[in-house]
Amino acid sequence: MSLNDFLNLAQLLQVFTIIRTLLTFSKYYNRHAQRLMSMTKLRPSYLFVIKAQLHSQPIFSIMVILIISMLSLAFAIRICEFPLNKVDDSQDYESFVNCIWMVAASMSTIGFGDYFPRTNPGRVVSFITAVWGVFVYALLSARMLDYLIPSVKEMKSYSIMKRLRKRKALMGKSKKFIDECFSIRKKCNRLQPVKPEKMNKFYESLISMKEAKEEYRAGLHENITLSEELFLMQVDLQDNLRKIHGLINQEQGMITQRRRIIDEESDNPNVNHFEMSFHANRPPIQQHHQEP
Repeated sequence: MSLNDFLNLAQLLQVFTIIRTLLTFSKYYNRHAQRLMSMTKLRPSYLFVIKAQLHSQPIFSIMVILIISMLSLAFAIRICEFPLNKVDDSQDYESFVNCIWMVAASMSTIGFGDYFPRTNPGRVVSFITAVWGVFVYALLSARMLDYLIPSVKEMKSYSIMKRLRKRKALMGKSKKFIDECFSIRKKCNRLQPVKPEKMNKFYESLISMKEAKEEYRAGLHENITLSEELFLMQVDLQDNLRKIHGLINQEQGMITQRRRIIDEESDNPNVNHFEMSFHANRPPIQQHHQEP
């Protein structure tokens, strides 16, 4: 490795100067931000700007770090390994794409074996690449995991949905148990024998109802806030209002039908309207048979 190659590697340190220059134009390093940091007795630094940028735009910042790192390290690998192409051309390090491929394999700590360093400076760069890749990919995995962790509102919604499903299951099993009870009672009133299969279904429905009741009560002992209780009450109120609206619509349909019948009869001129309204509102007369 010649002196010219060492100087080319030293020029890669200019990347840090470029990064510092870009961080200077950040909104977390301007005069207003520095004034705010001085109020909190915080010394302005580039590390704070990087932390703030990672917190505000995590995925974008990590991808920028990853791309800059891959390009810089691939250029360093090319400088270290390219002189050996004159002796052994089994690995083409003249192509910059192959250098990027080697850096990507080293950063992910996979190492496919198709490209590997053969010089001591190249091995040092590969070691730095592997250590830096572990840090970058761990940071990316942690940020990606934050998107999969549910927030407080999402956990509340999930707990409410879970509780509503348990209550719905309890209502269904209770309905099944009541149906079995009524069917057995009907047979007993008719003095009919109850089959063993029917009794088995009765006991199974009873056991399943008890299990659903225990599950629902166990869910009630979880962390329930006042907002969750109000939401459950709101759901119950909406269900009851829906049933009431259904009954009101049914009654309105019956009233409309009765008015239509009255209008049809009122169009008939042979019908006395007073007698028609009187007989319409008059209850039916029960006829009693008198004994002679």
